[in-house]
Amino acid sequence: ISEKELPKTLDEWYEYSKKTADGKKFGFLALFDQIYYAQSVMGGYGGYIFKSDADGTYDPTDLGLNNKGAVEGAEYIQKFYQEGLFPAGIIGEQGINVLESLFTEGKAAAIISGPWNLEPFKKAGINYGVAKLPKLSNGKHMSSFVGVKSYNVSAYSKSADLAEELAVFLANKENSKKRYEITKEVPAVKELADDPVVTKSEAAQAVAEQSQYSELTPNIPEMNEVWTPADAALQTIATGKAEPKKALDQAAETIQGQINAKHSGSK
Repeated sequence: ISEKELPKTLDEWYEYSKKTADGKKFGFLALFDQIYYAQSVMGGYGGYIFKSDADGTYDPTDLGLNNKGAVEGAEYIQKFYQEGLFPAGIIGEQGINVLESLFTEGKAAAIISGPWNLEPFKKAGINYGVAKLPKLSNGKHMSSFVGVKSYNVSAYSKSADLAEELAVFLANKENSKKRYEITKEVPAVKELADDPVVTKSEAAQAVAEQSQYSELTPNIPEMNEVWTPADAALQTIATGKAEPKKALDQAAETIQGQINAKHSGSK
C-alpha cells in the first residue's frame, strides 16, 4: 500500500481490510488478543488499567478494564475476528510469529508492531514505512503503552559512586546515540531530539509522534496480576467464546481478587 493510499482512521483500515482479506492475504493486522495492544483501542474509548491521579499515582483498587469504554473498544476489536479480517493463527502465544511472517511475506499490508522489529524487517529486505497509529471512530487517537529503559544504582551497592559513573557513562549523549544506531530504540535523551540521526529517521519521527498519545505502562506490582487474565479474556472475545462485557467483567473480578490476595499489604 502506498503512503498516499494509507488509511488515517481505524474505520478506514476496517473497510480496507474488508476489500483485501481473502483468507490468504490481509489488510491490517494487530495482536488485539493481548492487552498490550488492545489497550490502544480500549483506552481511546475510555478504558484504563488502573485509575491514576494528577501526579500519576495509580489506584490498584480502581480498575477500568470492564467499564463502558473498555467494552465498547473490545466490541470494535471483536468484529475484525468475527468477519475473518484477522486470521485465527494470530490468536494466542504463537500469534506474534504468524503476524510477523504474514508481513514479511507480503501477505499483510500493515501491522501494529514496535521499534524492536525495525532492524529485523530491514534485514529481511522489506520495503516498509512507519506511521503513528490511526484515529478511532470517536476522533480520539489510538494510544499505546510506552516504557522507558533506565539505569539504576542499588541503595545496597558497595561501590555506589562507581556504579553511578557507569550509569552516567552508558546514558550519555554519545553512547545513547550508538545504542540507537544499533537497536533503533528511540533514545529518551533530550540532547538527541534534534540530532540528524533521529530527525532524519521516519521511524523515529513516527515513534515521537505516537508518544504524544501514549500512556505509561503501569509500573506498580499489581500490574503483574493484569496480563494473564486480561489476555485470556481478550482471547475468548477474539474466538467468539464470550461477549466482551462478560469476558471483561470476569477478568476484572479475577484481577481484583488476585490483587487483594497478593498485595493487600502494599496499599
